[in-house]
Amino acid sequence: MSPTFFDLDYVLSMCWPNINYKLGDVVLVEHPKYGRIIKRICHIGLHNTYLLSGDHASSTSTKELGLIKQGNILGRVIFHIKQPRYKN
Repeated sequence: MSPTFFDLDYVLSMCWPNINYKLGDVVLVEHPKYGRIIKRICHIGLHNTYLLSGDHASSTSTKELGLIKQGNILGRVIFHIKQPRYKN
């Protein structure tokens, strides 16, 4: 599967009070090791914890990312602007 987001793409994310994230949501996360990343929620655990995955096979693994607390989620991606892709 190819990546959904590339360098230089733009996203708009929003966070609402008491938001309930669901499986499949694409979220912007402040990860303690990897910084700001965009991932998809693939599992919802106890106490507002989440497992995240990428859309590309070479993406950082769910195991490497570990459990993410809801406080590390900056918002749900609601809009994506793709930059033109030029082939050489």
